[in-house]
Amino acid sequence: MNSSSTSTPAPTTAPPGSHTPLLSHLPLSVLDRAPTGFLIVNGAGQIVLVNQHLLTIFKHESNDFLGQPVEVLLPENIRHHHPEMMRKYFLSPEVRPMGPGRDLFAARKDGTTFPVEIGLAPIELNGETHVLATISDISERKAAEQKLRCANESLQEFVYVASHDLRSPLRGIADLLNWVVDDLGAEVKPEVSYNLDRIALRINRLETLISDLLSYSRAGAVDSDISKVNLPDLLNRILELQAIPPEFKITLDVPNLSIRASRTPLETVLRNLIANAVKHHDKETGLIKIQAKAGIHCTHFTVSDDGPGIPEKYQERIFKLFQTATNSERRGTGLGLSISRRMIEAHGGTIQLKSKDGERGASFSFTWPNQ
Repeated sequence: MNSSSTSTPAPTTAPPGSHTPLLSHLPLSVLDRAPTGFLIVNGAGQIVLVNQHLLTIFKHESNDFLGQPVEVLLPENIRHHHPEMMRKYFLSPEVRPMGPGRDLFAARKDGTTFPVEIGLAPIELNGETHVLATISDISERKAAEQKLRCANESLQEFVYVASHDLRSPLRGIADLLNWVVDDLGAEVKPEVSYNLDRIALRINRLETLISDLLSYSRAGAVDSDISKVNLPDLLNRILELQAIPPEFKITLDVPNLSIRASRTPLETVLRNLIANAVKHHDKETGLIKIQAKAGIHCTHFTVSDDGPGIPEKYQERIFKLFQTATNSERRGTGLGLSISRRMIEAHGGTIQLKSKDGERGASFSFTWPNQ
């Protein structure tokens, strides 16, 4: 009986007489099974090895690549720039992505281009420096990102239009209510007065909701207006404009420190947390503590109160849209904490809540990266 053996096909290498001896010791079958495209380029810029996945991405046959300059993978309009870029890379080779911060494109044999991510790594083969490049087709991801951007733009446009269309009739209702109150005069039954006050309260809440929806639609965007922000000045400005009851005590533990940050979103977050502590307090008097501590990469902020606390079962819910931990008339729209978390996370920070069942008080801590 004749015996036969099977072996895994190795990645395609250059014809005899080229660089095959240099690569004979590599685990070629591993490269060929990799779910990403691999190729190796020599110091002259020639392709000496490709794996099967790369051939699939580019829709090429093996002999189309080997021995060819690596520029055959690029769109024609940028090929002339590449040899100089490659020469500079070989002068100081290192493991890094290619073109960080830029959109990269590759070209197939028929000239069609597609977006790619490329990683570079120098390797030594028989004393010569080569470059191992990984290439991934990211067409699906880019299409999904574009679809998401379009959806976000449409949503933001809808919020703007809806808020404008809602505010006008809402103002008209408020004006009608004022006229009814004027027509009734001072001789009005208590129950009627109570209902009119409830109507006014709901109008104000709806106006606040519209404003908060606009803020929420913008909260995920990163504010690029970076400036030096003095923390004591920032908090004093917030407290001057905030409606803090005179019976409440505010304590500040904030260093005289200036950080580089986006002032408006940071101010919005602190204002929301302070207002939230006052709004949901269950007593006529209260204590709110505001702390800030500088870190190496970020600043740590904490806003604490001695209010009723937040039950643990509600602690994740309160960060979601239109969710609050109470059902009182003054509970607000349920957007303040959602807006705050979106702004913090959009700028690279995190937020957490500490509040224990059976104990009074809640503490919101968040980080804000230093720019």
